[in-house]
Amino acid sequence: MTFLFADICGFTSWAKNVDACEVVTMLQKLFARFDRDSTKYKLYKLCTIGDAYVAVSEPVTEDNEDYDPVEGTSLVLTMAQSMISNIQDVRERLNIPSLNMRIGLHYGTCVGGVIGSGRLRYDLWGMDVLTGNMMESNGEPGKVNVSAVLKDFLIKHFPGKFKFRFNKTVCVINKTVDSYIIHPAGEVPEEETAAAAQPEGSPLLPPQGITSSVPRRDESR
Repeated sequence: MTFLFADICGFTSWAKNVDACEVVTMLQKLFARFDRDSTKYKLYKLCTIGDAYVAVSEPVTEDNEDYDPVEGTSLVLTMAQSMISNIQDVRERLNIPSLNMRIGLHYGTCVGGVIGSGRLRYDLWGMDVLTGNMMESNGEPGKVNVSAVLKDFLIKHFPGKFKFRFNKTVCVINKTVDSYIIHPAGEVPEEETAAAAQPEGSPLLPPQGITSSVPRRDESR
């Protein structure tokens, strides 16, 4: 399945200078757009934490063995681009120059379920969940940052459709994961999307076992 982590940046500096009701109203309208798109693109909205939004593609289970993960990943990418467009629209309408959004995507596996006995909420756990979160926090405003695993998946299943610019190598617990800024082919100049070959000596991280849960977000960013 494909994980989408999105976080509004430039939000805190604006929010501290306006009334709390105005902040909540803006978030409600923006996240309502995201919710409509999640339904439209058949994604599962996992949660919102502060100004962060987390969603995943439909997982392959015993109940939906015919589900196509390639199609699911394509829909997640469409959702990500729609989120960027929505935040740009809100930025212009409300005249908040610093308002933007970082989005991180990763492809992998996880365990999902409900734990505890009060205020129950479905959640996901696993190294790949954490990796998706790290793709967002190490991304760039207004861009979609993807892991090397997802990059290779896209190159295999969508040859020639996307271009990738190496971003940075991210440490995820005791692993390193290369990350890339993704663009639809032809959207940006060739010099900006020069070869995205994996840096020498930087290992790819295949889907890992279940070792960690979604961390609480740093809402000071």
